[in-house]
Amino acid sequence: ISVMQTFLEVKLWRSVQRILADGRTVAVK
Repeated sequence: ISVMQTFLEVKLWRSVQRILADGRTVAVK
């Protein structure tokens, strides 16, 4: 696994977590 691929996967995972967090916030409200 290249460093660039790992970096992109981490970036993607963080964006997914942020979307899920936003979804939960909206659902709670």
